[in-house]
Amino acid sequence: MNTSEDSIELRSQLDCLYEATLCLNSLQSMEETLPDLVTLLRPLVRIRIAVLVERQESLRTISWREAGVSDSEFDGAQSEAANQLMYLSGLPGSDFHSIDERRSAATAASTAITIPLIVDHSPIFGVLYLDCEELTETNITLLHALGGHISIVLDRRFQVKVQQQQRAKVQQQADDLQRMQAEKVSEARFHMLAESLPQMVWTADPRGDVMYVNRRWIDYTGYDLAQSRSGNWLGAVHPDDRQKAELAWQKAQAEECIYEVEFRVADRSGNYRWHIARATVEREEDDSIRRWVGTSTDIDSEKRAHHLLLEKNERLVLLSELANDLLTLTMPKDIIRNVFNKISGKLSLDLYLNFIVIPETDKLRLDSYQGINENQAQIINPLNWGVGICGAVAAGKQMIMVESMQDLSDPHVEIFRQNGMNACVCYPLIVRNHLIGTLLFGSIKKSTFASDDIELLRTIGDQVAVAIDRIYIEQARLTAMTDLENAREEADSANKAKSLFLANMSHEIRTPIGIILGFAALALEEDPEVEPKVALTTILRNGQILAQLIDDILDLSKVEAGHLEIERVPTSIHEILDSLSTLFQFKAGEKGLALNVDISTDVPDTIITDPLRLRQCLLNLVGNAIKFTERGEVQVKVRTIEPTAANEGLGCRLLEFEVKDTGIGLDEIQQNKLFQPFSQADLSTTKKFGGTGLGLFLSRNLARSLGGELYLGHSSPGLGSTFFLTVDISTEAAPNRTPSESGASSFNIRSSLKGVSILLVEDAPDNQMLIKKYLEIAGAEVTIACDGKEGMEKAIAGSFDLVLMDIQMPVCDGYQATSSLRQCGYKTPVVALTANAMRGDRERSIRAGFTDHLMKPINPKQLVMVVKQAAQKKSFNPNHH
Repeated sequence: MNTSEDSIELRSQLDCLYEATLCLNSLQSMEETLPDLVTLLRPLVRIRIAVLVERQESLRTISWREAGVSDSEFDGAQSEAANQLMYLSGLPGSDFHSIDERRSAATAASTAITIPLIVDHSPIFGVLYLDCEELTETNITLLHALGGHISIVLDRRFQVKVQQQQRAKVQQQADDLQRMQAEKVSEARFHMLAESLPQMVWTADPRGDVMYVNRRWIDYTGYDLAQSRSGNWLGAVHPDDRQKAELAWQKAQAEECIYEVEFRVADRSGNYRWHIARATVEREEDDSIRRWVGTSTDIDSEKRAHHLLLEKNERLVLLSELANDLLTLTMPKDIIRNVFNKISGKLSLDLYLNFIVIPETDKLRLDSYQGINENQAQIINPLNWGVGICGAVAAGKQMIMVESMQDLSDPHVEIFRQNGMNACVCYPLIVRNHLIGTLLFGSIKKSTFASDDIELLRTIGDQVAVAIDRIYIEQARLTAMTDLENAREEADSANKAKSLFLANMSHEIRTPIGIILGFAALALEEDPEVEPKVALTTILRNGQILAQLIDDILDLSKVEAGHLEIERVPTSIHEILDSLSTLFQFKAGEKGLALNVDISTDVPDTIITDPLRLRQCLLNLVGNAIKFTERGEVQVKVRTIEPTAANEGLGCRLLEFEVKDTGIGLDEIQQNKLFQPFSQADLSTTKKFGGTGLGLFLSRNLARSLGGELYLGHSSPGLGSTFFLTVDISTEAAPNRTPSESGASSFNIRSSLKGVSILLVEDAPDNQMLIKKYLEIAGAEVTIACDGKEGMEKAIAGSFDLVLMDIQMPVCDGYQATSSLRQCGYKTPVVALTANAMRGDRERSIRAGFTDHLMKPINPKQLVMVVKQAAQKKSFNPNHH
């Protein structure tokens, strides 16, 4: 190549280098410029790989490769560039000043060149590694020149950047100083505000360490700033709330969210109050956490009010549930047990005692309990009013609470102390001002009961009282309904029995009346076929039957009214049995029956009893035995028996009558209604045998009035029956004795009243004639008055030994007449004649001034005996009545 061509080529290379320099001058980013630079240098040299490594601020590598260069070759070039930088950095700076020394840095292959990046005498700060297809001396020189320009450009840009950074740093320092001054002002304002707030205010760094607490925190907790650091503030929090507070704080820190939690904080005295703690993050401009700012606000009053509201709601719900339960439960024990199970956990109850008032007593019955054993329950059951806690509550009808029972020595709380109770409260169960029982609750954990608990238990006690009363009312209603139904059935049965009784009574009354009237008519007609004595005997017998029937009816009314009178007098048992034997031997003989009477040798001749009532019982028993027996025999056995446990040691002696027959007998159904009034075995019995159905009912009541009993020993249908009658035969007689029928039976009336003057006051002509005849047979002189007024006039005008005065008369009755006579000072004995046979009639007669009292129909012998005894008294003495 000649010189001219060399010159042209050199110029071309210089132009290429110039373009590359211009490109570097407009350098914005080496990453963007390096590919352009390789393209501009292509006329000068073809570059396959270009690697720029610099370390002005930090180690930076910028690489480019031509298409077709493998990864391994490219990675090797990058490593080589880094190694060359390390190598060249270890050489003295003067080693790079001559071109020859720079060339010596080229690789031995002479197709790659490493150009150091250095300015003046400054340390090397990078290398440009180029892998070319071929290199010439000119190329190497030009490329080194380009490297020097690149070094200057990069250094200039670095210096500009350093200056910018320095200016920025100075500005930042100025800004920081201004910000710090502003922060100090802001912090001062924050502290001033925090100190003026009623809340406790605090700040913490991003790690959570406390940086500031206001005076309110220090004054309330006693923890200063130093004591509050590193989590020590938790010491002021209630132990039960610490974990909750700490977990919420950890969560807020982890999630950088708002911290909010409620807990109790202790004051200097150790008293805890509820607070709500809230904290939020204060951030830097770069959004990093600068600090936490928080407050703790006292919400104790609100918390307690809310708690009270919740408690009230819970108690209202509880009371509502209990009210529903109390409406469905039907036993007091179930009510108390259900109540205790629902409230024991909430109120820490371990024991209850429910006493119920025993009606018409001053005692309480332990109806249900829990917390004491059975032996302890027996000790306090029953409980007298005024004794122990429950007894005192019952007596005073006021609630009683006992506190700290374990410290007491009162024996009345010993049972509670034995079971570990510390406190108890007892309420009276009162409904409509009426005490029905008491309810006591006891607690082991509590030493006293809060006022709210006392009020709740009082309300529950009132509900329980109403529920128990409702049960009692319902039970009473059911009992009343049952009683009403039973009464209705009994009334229906009684009505049927009475209807049957009236039908039987009509038959029983009409039969003897018909006979009496019939035979009286025959006697009046002087029928030759009817002997007068037979007719009169028949009339007398049926009259006695009719009189006995009336006596039975009267006795029934006395029994139902509880007014049956018994007259205990010395009585000959042999005389009564002989008269019975004589009476019934004829009837038994008519039916072909044997009547045997066996008296044991230990039976005394005389006993103390009511002969009339005893005879009435025996008449019924023996009469029934003969009536219901068609063949065989009737046995009557009499013996004394040992006293029973009920009357042993009281001086009682019992006489037993056994009446046994071989008659029709009784089945079980008939036996069950045997002693009911108005009833017989069945309707067929009534139709066949007749009777009123009163005999056994009256006889049993008479036997009991005589101190004994009447009962059925045994009976079988078709085999007969055995009845037993017992009576008390104590030896002491009644002090006063009115002449009895048995005593009058042997009395001879003829001439016994000879010379006695009697005034008979009687309005009925037939009775006048009959009584006058009885008295005249006895030898008396009789004057008749037809009413009370006439009787008074004749009594005062005449001189009589005795006045016989009927009770029911026109114009003036016997009571008025006798009372008036006594008020006038009339002293002559006056004996009442009356058909009234009810209890109290005799006493009324005596109070009116009568000397004695005789019931109609009149027994002639008894009439004469009473008149004779009364006439012997001569004058009336009111002190004897």
